[in-house]
Amino acid sequence: MEKSQYGDDGAFNRLIDIYLKRIKGVVYDFSIEYEIDFEEIFSLGIIGFIYSVYNYRFTKQANDPNNFFPFGYYFPNQIKKYLMEVKSSEVVVMD
Repeated sequence: MEKSQYGDDGAFNRLIDIYLKRIKGVVYDFSIEYEIDFEEIFSLGIIGFIYSVYNYRFTKQANDPNNFFPFGYYFPNQIKKYLMEVKSSEVVVMD
């Protein structure tokens, strides 16, 4: 994870390989909920994932100071947040 944050393309590609199925699931659920074509917003989901990788901090959970907040719980919410920001903007994603 840390290597990908510092520009290691191999580490970043490995992260995408590991989480691709989950990324697709998050984007698919979003596309169903908001009636948006999956293929139109999938690339935006990947961008949301990229933002989540670069913004992730190895911080401890408030309720359990001995454990770090797992990235697997962090990134789906960040993807949804990014998709909502794009959806709420007036920009047309694709025609």
